[in-house]
Amino acid sequence: IGSFKEAIQQHPEIIEASNYLQRLETYFYLFPQGNFLILDYHEISKNNLIIQKKVYDFLGVDKQFNSPRSNQIIGKTILPRFQVFENLRIYIFEFLKRNKLHSIIKFFKNIGLSNLYRRINDKRHIKPRISKSDYLLALGMVKEDAFKLAETIDLDITHWDIFNRIDNK
Repeated sequence: IGSFKEAIQQHPEIIEASNYLQRLETYFYLFPQGNFLILDYHEISKNNLIIQKKVYDFLGVDKQFNSPRSNQIIGKTILPRFQVFENLRIYIFEFLKRNKLHSIIKFFKNIGLSNLYRRINDKRHIKPRISKSDYLLALGMVKEDAFKLAETIDLDITHWDIFNRIDNK
């Protein structure tokens, strides 16, 4: 496979895999749409408490309920670039926990060492190299489906300025 465009032509499933509406319509055929709560990742990452309230409301949890862990990030993981460093990080963390050295763990977090480690050793922080023209090509191929999806699930995507790049190229 040569270029990105050739790859998409030879393997259209690459773009088809991003058509979430097609997958959701299968479920909507089987179950009422009101049985689903679909959340926008960008909204989740910005407004944790608002999303939490939406989930509680969707599940019918008492509106007065407030979890003691509301402001905690639980289960934040990385996709390690270097597994040996991840193993060492886990070993050190477990050692500190086992020996009740929680103040050292808190100190590392307070000085930003955890975030620095994630930026250095998380594969997800490495942006794939793709040309601007290929990027715009891919966006153009999913744009219509994205807008149909937003309309179907009543999702406001006006903040998705990513599609404006296609129109203003």
